[in-house]
Amino acid sequence: MAEYSKTAHKLKFLSLRLKQRICLSNRPEVRLKDIFGRTLQMVVRKYQPKTILELGAWDGQGATSCLLSKMNYLPERMTCVELNPNRADVVRKQIVPLFPFVDVYEGSSITYEQFSFKKFQEDLWEPLPDDVKKILNFELVSDYWKRESESLKQMKTSYFAENPDTFHDMVVIDGGECTGYDEYRLLDGKYNIIALDDAFYAFKSCMAYRELLNNPEFELLACSYFVRRGCAVFARKEIVK
Repeated sequence: MAEYSKTAHKLKFLSLRLKQRICLSNRPEVRLKDIFGRTLQMVVRKYQPKTILELGAWDGQGATSCLLSKMNYLPERMTCVELNPNRADVVRKQIVPLFPFVDVYEGSSITYEQFSFKKFQEDLWEPLPDDVKKILNFELVSDYWKRESESLKQMKTSYFAENPDTFHDMVVIDGGECTGYDEYRLLDGKYNIIALDDAFYAFKSCMAYRELLNNPEFELLACSYFVRRGCAVFARKEIVK
């Protein structure tokens, strides 16, 4: 493998940002200068994860760009999972040519069979703690559940169905509102660092956040209630320096 050039990486990233500004008009949710974006950059620089899994890459402007922006090393693989084919194609065309270690998985993270919440009231809403129910918007979560459960019924395979035992040095969960917990569940602790978007005011990651907060093997590196619907990043205690 050729020697890694930090200068070349920086120039490639600047070229990527120029392409994104020209070609894409929408602003990403996760931004380079918000708390979550800066934390992702810090984690990548400090811990240099060799394998990264991003669940919900969107068009690559958000967490994907944050992860790439401050890399001071060459990772083995960064897998971006994105269900929407048009957005996945943007990542494939704009990012992969500049950063060949990026791999795009176009499809769902989970199948309907892997989905824990086949009945909204019985499986998802009723088991939630009362304090979580007070935070969440019932109608909004219900609407997400209807759309996502119908979409999952069309999925013949998924990332986790094809990669059930893969270990990832770092994972970012920022996909579907009602699939986030199953993504966390199916990962089954096979990671050293895990970043959760929408960790406080959304169903997506709130229960994963609570479980990780009480997991003695992990340490909370950073969190914020004040960026969109909250965010949090945890790392296995044995790697924290």
